[in-house]
Amino acid sequence: MDFAVHRDPKALQSTCYIEIGPGPHVGGHWKEGFWFVADDAFEFAAGVVSDHFPTYDPYSINELPSFVALGIAQDLRAAADAIRFGADASMSLHLTSSRAARLRSALHQNGAEIADMLGNIAAALESSAQGSDWVCVLGL
Repeated sequence: MDFAVHRDPKALQSTCYIEIGPGPHVGGHWKEGFWFVADDAFEFAAGVVSDHFPTYDPYSINELPSFVALGIAQDLRAAADAIRFGADASMSLHLTSSRAARLRSALHQNGAEIADMLGNIAAALESSAQGSDWVCVLGL
């Protein structure tokens, strides 16, 4: 699983990425200035996103008010800190999907990488919210 948060769309290895950038969405994919997270890795953040934005759909265009994006970022940073300090973050990440057991296993094996990824997703949300009323989380 690729836990990196990428900035250069030309360096991406596939097309299965969640894209984060200033919104609202104006069309197209792979925009300069956006942040890219592998869709399977983004599952670690999806529960928090859904908690703040219940209509989140990983296969669609999600336009979040900036204040919602900032709330998500705050919770992702808290979860990243919990992971770094050895706490079980599965509840704060809402790992309740049908693939929760697999995600918990990956969290146990790759905690530091996942914590870094969550912090980078938080940074992407915060950066995208600056100067914009909306943040776009663009699904597959």
